[in-house]
Amino acid sequence: NNWQYAADVPTAPWRGQMTLPRELTLAGVNGSLQLLQRPIADLRSLRLREFEYTGSTAAELNEKLAQWPHRTGTYELEATIDPASATRVEWKLLSDGGDATLVGYDRASRQLYVDRSQSGVVDFSQKFPSRTVAPLELAAGSPLILHIFVDRSSVEVFAQNGAIAMTNLVYPKPGSTGISLEAAGGSVANLHVRLWDLASIWKNRAVYGQ
Repeated sequence: NNWQYAADVPTAPWRGQMTLPRELTLAGVNGSLQLLQRPIADLRSLRLREFEYTGSTAAELNEKLAQWPHRTGTYELEATIDPASATRVEWKLLSDGGDATLVGYDRASRQLYVDRSQSGVVDFSQKFPSRTVAPLELAAGSPLILHIFVDRSSVEVFAQNGAIAMTNLVYPKPGSTGISLEAAGGSVANLHVRLWDLASIWKNRAVYGQ
């Protein structure tokens, strides 16, 4: 959460939440030591039905995603994408045809970003609509590697095997389960996408409501 709008978020009975548990490691990246953050492996036990695509066109991927019958607001997404000639590669998550949370890579600015300015319910605070960015420069021929967890009102993004980690609260409207990939300024290549809907971690949901 964020103290700038913590008292105004449209939730009940809680406001804000913890991030997913993560494994922290040190590794050599581009000649220097860097802290990596990855979701713990135990989360794989929550995976249910799987979608997988390997190909080279975003249009074909999106057609298959639209036909997948198990889309929900809670899922895990792994994607390896060669940006090829595209100047921007962007996932539209939790979309309903109008609103969406955007997760993308901009080659010109060399940034990974999460844009929630049109993610659904955003008018409860002027400080909530935002675009979060992190520096990311892909070497020539290197793919964009994304590992994303979407859980109703949170989007957690891990890029390049944990070199970048970004978390945002979002409040999509009911039924916002659309997901698609867009490429601007060119086309992508060598797509490999895996998607799972996820089981709940709550063993006894009734206890919390008492």
